[in-house]
Amino acid sequence: MHFYTYFTGSVFLSSGKFVNETNTPKFYFVLVFVLAAIAFVTLIQKRLTFYVTKRKTILWGINIICFLQACYGILQFAGWVPSNHSRIAVTGSFDNPAGFAAVLSIGFPVGLFLFTKSDRIEKYFAAVILTVIATAVFLSESRTGILAIIISFIVFLLSGSNRILKCRQLKHYRLITALGIVCLAGSIFVFYHQKKDSANGRLLIWSVSWEMIKDKPVFGHGYGTFKAKYMDYQAGYFRRTPGSEYAQLADNVKQPFNEFIKIAVEFGGTGLLITLSFIGFVLWKIIKSRNEAKGIVLSGLLAFFVFACFSYPLQYVAVCLLLAFYFSMLLPAKKIVIKNTPVPVIVRSGTVIVCIYLLFYVYRQVCFEIK
Repeated sequence: MHFYTYFTGSVFLSSGKFVNETNTPKFYFVLVFVLAAIAFVTLIQKRLTFYVTKRKTILWGINIICFLQACYGILQFAGWVPSNHSRIAVTGSFDNPAGFAAVLSIGFPVGLFLFTKSDRIEKYFAAVILTVIATAVFLSESRTGILAIIISFIVFLLSGSNRILKCRQLKHYRLITALGIVCLAGSIFVFYHQKKDSANGRLLIWSVSWEMIKDKPVFGHGYGTFKAKYMDYQAGYFRRTPGSEYAQLADNVKQPFNEFIKIAVEFGGTGLLITLSFIGFVLWKIIKSRNEAKGIVLSGLLAFFVFACFSYPLQYVAVCLLLAFYFSMLLPAKKIVIKNTPVPVIVRSGTVIVCIYLLFYVYRQVCFEIK
């Protein structure tokens, strides 16, 4: 089954039979079909090829799916399609604008890549899709989404070394660079004051999270403990600062709106250091790479990092699929032939058994959700 089949389900699928009508069906759909695909390939295929075949077809598939999702959001803004949120107009097929804007913004570099690599009519379609996606993100009022699109666009333009050299040869290069930095800083200032209470609410969450980090700075509180312990720490924070200006912004918090802070809380400085080291290594490898997909991968990952600093993109399986696809674009062609010797047969059999067990486990979880 093609990648964009999984991606379509991870973006659009929803069901009123689940507790979380929008996110849970998407997750289970992708999980079931990935496990089934692994079991099928392990059982049937004798030759595995680690390479993204029909890359252009997959790119256009992702681009069109993002375009349809953007149209869905625009129709919600116009009032022709109901929103999934009681107070926010544009959510697409997600529970709030965070997932909607995350998928569109992180998928935006795909359209940029197609625009630069296409000719004539395809270039026109790519330009139209880019415009619609950018408009939808703007209408969603997702400040993080708008910032992610701006940064990914700039990074894509400058991703090639020859482009950087050409920019440096401009007559007023330093002035243009300074103006760009000023505009970016001004945009952040405007975004902050656009929804000041929301921004201050995140500052409160980060302040309380810092108290959690200070208590267990090395190895953290453990997986899943942010949701379990945050409210206790928030109560303690207000006991120590009863006159805090953030008192009116306190809420029932389940996410720290920053993936790196969540890692620091749950896995401590050790987990954060490992994560940042891995990210630095990957970015360094991409920058040094001569792969033609370098620009799209680098801009896509930076769009994700922007979201990771101000939201919770990893809660959406569509974002995880996009990240997997970006990484796959850097893979070289590599064929592996699995022979029918005892060790590969045992590994194959074990893999199939594990997949079947996990499928059964997922089936039980789905039944519990529906019940």
